[in-house]
Amino acid sequence: MSETLDADVTVDYPSGFTLSARLVAASGTTVAVMGPSGAGKSTLLAAIAGLVALDAGHVRLGERTLSDGRMRIAAARRGTVLLGQDPRLFPHLSARENVAFGPRAAGVAVAEARRTADELLARVGLAEAGDRRPAALSGGQQQRVAVARALAASPGLILLDEPFTSLDPVTASGIRTMLSAQLADRTCIIVTHDAVDAVALADRVAVVEDGRITQSGRVRDVLRAPSTAFVASLAGLNRVVGVSADGACRVGDVAFAGDRGARVPDGQSVAAVFRPADARIVPGNVHGSSTSRTTTWHAVVARLEQTVGGVRVHTVAAGGSIEVAVDVATDELADAGLVPGVQIVVQVPATTVRLLPV
Repeated sequence: MSETLDADVTVDYPSGFTLSARLVAASGTTVAVMGPSGAGKSTLLAAIAGLVALDAGHVRLGERTLSDGRMRIAAARRGTVLLGQDPRLFPHLSARENVAFGPRAAGVAVAEARRTADELLARVGLAEAGDRRPAALSGGQQQRVAVARALAASPGLILLDEPFTSLDPVTASGIRTMLSAQLADRTCIIVTHDAVDAVALADRVAVVEDGRITQSGRVRDVLRAPSTAFVASLAGLNRVVGVSADGACRVGDVAFAGDRGARVPDGQSVAAVFRPADARIVPGNVHGSSTSRTTTWHAVVARLEQTVGGVRVHTVAAGGSIEVAVDVATDELADAGLVPGVQIVVQVPATTVRLLPV
């Protein structure tokens, strides 16, 4: 039965890195934990799973305390399951026996455990694979068996540590769709680098940066209003931070006019947020300017990034204070001679810019 997770975790490492994070997942909900590499995501998950001792704080699942600064219940006795990139199936057991292992270890009769395993294998799309051993299954099929095995244990909490990283995009998409159905009404924490996972699977998201949660909330709210540069990159948005002046975000001589978002009092920090697809590279030789309809400024091409729809041109201006990505078609890239180091003029319409307090 799913239970509410309440984790207030502090873990100190000899290297000087400290994870200090509070994470709550209501019963029957999924929370995505995201952040840059080395931010503390996996440490947070390991602390919840019981693989890492706490220096302070607690991990509670329902009414039970699983860890605090004085005690730690063993991982196998916490009522949680952890599924990572490696399915870790027993190679000598069939798919059916792998899934039935948890119920049998809990004292369920063999016939009933196997019947449950067959039902779960059918739910994850492997109704005909019960007699096959892991070596005879593809990577995606093995991950499906691992999901069925996790569900068979009837855990109070499911922990997923980047379960799609080792899978190709098509297989990962299939597993993601399957998980979306199977995790309904279950309490789950998923660590991921991919915003698609958060949107497809999670009710809420918590962003960990440098050992701290910097932003949390409903997935849609966080991705629409990123509070840090990293969250903006997750959402695929530009985020330029400046000072509010006359209803615009001013960075040096450039003022980003915005038609949407909050009205921030003059003199306070404000962020201009907009999509790379809404910015454009224009011909001309103008000084950084702003009107009620557009903002225009000089920049330099920093690097180019291939995307599904074309090329993302990363630009830098104002001594590094304005870093903006612009999406262009591949043929436009060649026609405009856009290569790293080239000076350009960038423009963004005010109707596409949202102003957010910092």
